[in-house]
Amino acid sequence: MHFPTHYSSFCSPYHYKPGGDKDYNITQMYTWSTSIRSDSPLVSLRLTNSAWWNRLHIFAMSISPSDTLTGGGSPHLAVSKIRLTTKWKSIDGQKAFAVELQMANVLPTALSVEPRFWIDSKLSISYKSPSLKTIQAGEVYRLMPGDQVVVKIWVIPRRPTEGGDLRALFAATPGALRITGKDGEILLEQDVSHLKGDEGDEGKVDPLLRDVPHWWEEAKLGIFMHWGIYSVPGWAPPGP
Repeated sequence: MHFPTHYSSFCSPYHYKPGGDKDYNITQMYTWSTSIRSDSPLVSLRLTNSAWWNRLHIFAMSISPSDTLTGGGSPHLAVSKIRLTTKWKSIDGQKAFAVELQMANVLPTALSVEPRFWIDSKLSISYKSPSLKTIQAGEVYRLMPGDQVVVKIWVIPRRPTEGGDLRALFAATPGALRITGKDGEILLEQDVSHLKGDEGDEGKVDPLLRDVPHWWEEAKLGIFMHWGIYSVPGWAPPGP
């Protein structure tokens, strides 16, 4: 893992100390993802040098199963997790649920100088299974080396489900991803059943763990404030 010397994407020019004073040491956050073979032994983790001018206060690492979808001299895509959420929306009068997957172009960021490792045109990602049908594909328009995105695929059941709960059905049936290019050509179709998360073997989840509604993610907050001469009569100094 390489920590650049220039500013990162997440940078704070200061932070607050316990007493409320500002500490003007710059805080930066770097993220990095890569794909490794499951049978590769972990030999070492090398962090930055421990010098007063080059400090690493927090280091976190997350390891999850993934599948490499493409490779060679092209963008190196990997999917690390796929799950059925409780998010839903109406599409053509049908209640569709979101299948979310995490996709990354796990090539080193240094390869961003090579256009052949970019994704810079539309990719459509759909989910295929005996129980669920994609009604609206997920879309990715740009993914540079080192980038990671969460993709939503909207699905409906192929036949009515008892009780309307799709989670057990999603967990119990195999599923595959299909990726198509901007002209509709099929670039890849691969089974991802082993990458399903959160539902468990029987599709059971903690009832207290709920996804935020889809409308919440899409909602926009707008505040309009206008002050004019007509506002004067509505003002009065504080008093009895």
